[in-house]
Amino acid sequence: MNAKDREDFTLMKADVKHTKENVRLIKEDVSNINANMTKISNKLFNDDLTGEEGLIQLTKRNGVRLTKLENFKVALLAIYAALSGALGWFIKAKM
Repeated sequence: MNAKDREDFTLMKADVKHTKENVRLIKEDVSNINANMTKISNKLFNDDLTGEEGLIQLTKRNGVRLTKLENFKVALLAIYAALSGALGWFIKAKM
């Protein structure tokens, strides 16, 4: 083994060390993402083991109420727009 071979071997050992560290970090990140996605899916969908209802099921069950609330909000926005338009027209007409 000459000097160049030793240098190449040392560089390869360092590369392997960095690669192992990167793999360890990737595994940690993937496990964190998996844990977070599990929490999200437990909150969104029904859990058969505990009987807890997910947000999607609750939203479907309360869909009529949400529609009524949305209609009320649209009506308030329409009234606000009409009053703003009328006030703007009045101010423009007086000036």
